[in-house]
Amino acid sequence: MSDKIDPANIGGIQLEGESASGNLPAGWEKVVINSNQSYQTGLHRFEKWCAECELSLQTVSAGQLDAYADWLRSSYAKHTVKHYLNAARWFVRFRNSLAGGPFSSGYALRVWLLGITDWRETDDTFRAALVMLSPAATGSTNLEEVSRFCGVPPREVNGYASRLFANGIWRDDGTMCGEWGDPDKGWLAIVLDAMVATGRLVRPSGEAARLAHPAAIDGEQEAPSPI
Repeated sequence: MSDKIDPANIGGIQLEGESASGNLPAGWEKVVINSNQSYQTGLHRFEKWCAECELSLQTVSAGQLDAYADWLRSSYAKHTVKHYLNAARWFVRFRNSLAGGPFSSGYALRVWLLGITDWRETDDTFRAALVMLSPAATGSTNLEEVSRFCGVPPREVNGYASRLFANGIWRDDGTMCGEWGDPDKGWLAIVLDAMVATGRLVRPSGEAARLAHPAAIDGEQEAPSPI
């Protein structure tokens, strides 16, 4: 395990430089943009307009959305215009947030994590992973800074942080310890360590994480211990 976590290679996915797709960082294709059918229809329409204007989804700017909106209004009914324009705006925001890498903003980190896992935003493991990885962006494990960056409430951050410190994933000197940059299992290490943060797993010193005892009755969790 490494004392220093390199933000450029967390999850075993190279995140610096450009991909073959254009201006987006390598690995962006791994992010699930949106599987909603109506969104995909709107994005397809936007992509066709870009091609007609000799642009692409990788190069079109937010400022050019006004021209797209004018074109839509001349060709479609009001409710269709709103739908297509919302899809285009969402995509440009998504693309721009990832252009600086997953640690450029809390939003970018959320999108990236959802793309490499099957989590939902309401899952506590997802929220724990947000907290766990945020110091790669903030530069410290200060709980207030972490909360502001990832959008998880301070009280919830404190709960995850206490387990991260107790298991040696976060350290008192502000460094983090994990195998998150491993090219083969970096994403799995993120998942397991996030589960440590929720209390479902423990990571004894020098050993792999092991399953903790099930939660006690009434939602109170017992102190985790290896099986």
